Amino acid sequence: MSRTRLATALAGARPGQWPALDGLRAVAILLVISSHSYGEFLHAGGRPLFGPLWNGWIGVDLFFVLSGWLIGGALFREARATGAIDLAGFWIRRSFRIWPLYFLVTAFAAALTDRGRGLGLADVVPDLLLLTNYRPEHLARGSWSLASEEQFYLAAPIVLWLTAAWTVRRLRLALAAALLAAPLVRAAAIGHFARSGLPKAEAEWLHIYLNLHTHFDGLAIGALAATLQPGDLARRLPRALLAPGVVLALAAAIGGGVALLPLTVKYSVVGGVFGVAVLHAAHRAESVVSRLLSGAALRVVARLSYGMYLWYRFPLPYIARAVQADMPGAPAPLRFALVFAGAGAAAMAMATVTFALVERPMTDLGKRLAAWNVGRRRARAAVEGVLASR
Repeated sequence: MSRTRLATALAGARPGQWPALDGLRAVAILLVISSHSYGEFLHAGGRPLFGPLWNGWIGVDLFFVLSGWLIGGALFREARATGAIDLAGFWIRRSFRIWPLYFLVTAFAAALTDRGRGLGLADVVPDLLLLTNYRPEHLARGSWSLASEEQFYLAAPIVLWLTAAWTVRRLRLALAAALLAAPLVRAAAIGHFARSGLPKAEAEWLHIYLNLHTHFDGLAIGALAATLQPGDLARRLPRALLAPGVVLALAAAIGGGVALLPLTVKYSVVGGVFGVAVLHAAHRAESVVSRLLSGAALRVVARLSYGMYLWYRFPLPYIARAVQADMPGAPAPLRFALVFAGAGAAAMAMATVTFALVERPMTDLGKRLAAWNVGRRRARAAVEGVLASR
């Protein structure tokens, strides 16, 4: 890919898309990197700073809401427009978008790990089958959320295909029921692990935070939001709820106070706030917040966010240790800022290379194969129609 084409692919506006949603995607990856940068900063000997820096994990929930909105919404519109879902085409496009880079990073992680110990089949199965949200001992660190999204991509088109005859109202009620059930599922899980004697922190991390069946709120909220059109918003949501000041206030409250929320409702509340932010970005494009999120710099980060999410953990520990060793007397906030900036810059550099060499070519190939599959099916249907008419 030439430098001109790469620059256009990364920074160019794409027709039919919501620019402010790119900004939210950039915010999501920066939140995630900031949280883990803070953890590595402390691990390298830095002193504790601003407590809410730990709360950057909410960036994953923002990714979930965006995926629910974009993927669920596209499937929903296809089902309403055609009465069916092109399952093969959808899975071809998603597989070529996600799998090539994911398996490249997994192979890289396996090569690094195998230098210290021999890998057996059990070590790689969770990564190969994208089950790392249920088997935390895996190679590609952080891939649990990607596994959850892949499981959503597998289930969502099947559910919409099966419910294609449902009314929009019935589909919304089903999604709302799932969201209401989520805190109950978490409460049951908490009770179960409390009785088993598993430490609370370990149970929350391994069996509630990572697992799709106890942490799907953002995906469902995004899909539910995608069923709302601007006219629906005017009727069903107070316009004031999507006002820029309200959106910023809600986001600030979540960023600072999420640790105070009970675990049973934590992911529901976070997902709900980000659902409001996504609706605002999609339907209030003229607002100050949306215009800020639509900037070219955030667009570039958004386009690289997938690669950044997979790559940033590799250089991060080395950057944190180097900053601690080279600047021991510098103010702690400055050292943390350098760790965060270094990790972000390294991740962007690595992601840019793999975007040009892997992501973009494989995504384009997936689109061509999906289009070819549609053309083949239409040609076969036309031939069958001619034969049937004889």
